[in-house]
Amino acid sequence: MAVLHQRAGGLKRLLVFRPDQPLCRGYGEFVRRQVWSFVHKSKARANRGYARKREPSGCQFLASGETAVGDDPNNARAIAQAGYLGSYFGHSEDGVAAVETALRLSPHDPTAPIMQVHLCYLHNNLAQWEQAIEWCEKALANNVKERGNALAALAVANAWAGHDKEAKDAVAELRKVDPAFTVKTMAGWHPSDDPTFKAQFARYLEGLRKAGVPEGTAKTN
Repeated sequence: MAVLHQRAGGLKRLLVFRPDQPLCRGYGEFVRRQVWSFVHKSKARANRGYARKREPSGCQFLASGETAVGDDPNNARAIAQAGYLGSYFGHSEDGVAAVETALRLSPHDPTAPIMQVHLCYLHNNLAQWEQAIEWCEKALANNVKERGNALAALAVANAWAGHDKEAKDAVAELRKVDPAFTVKTMAGWHPSDDPTFKAQFARYLEGLRKAGVPEGTAKTN
């Protein structure tokens, strides 16, 4: 078992993985690429020689992530990315704590808009609609690169919060940014088999429908 967490600031445990689980075997490569890229390029690497470490594989890479975050509690990008990816394994609440910590550590980080939109996604996972709206609006105001996904998340949060006009406005803007965006194409994304995440993602898809996003046609191989 590998645990990734920050050892300072009261941050809760973020991720717990058992390499023998099918979820880790199927998803570990994606997580390895995403999080290790942040750890590998971080300030911790430059200051503590992480460039000399062999890149780990599968879920077990998290032991190295723990070292990077634990040894450098100011490693905001690694904390934020690891916290966000924990949501794919049902840890959205801990992910909120992680990303908020990262923003406090590095409020002017060039990736701050991404952290902000990730907070929107995490609050959506937790059905905390008003908080999700707040963070999506901040990310959009700061010209977040993944504008289409941010608008979709904003539409979902507004739809579930009962803000019908705002939801439709977000969908209208989304249609300008990404005319091909539909519920079905989004439903074809399968980042995790975790049951908590799957339930949250199903609610997100239903939120897209409530907001008025077109159903579309399912992708075929």
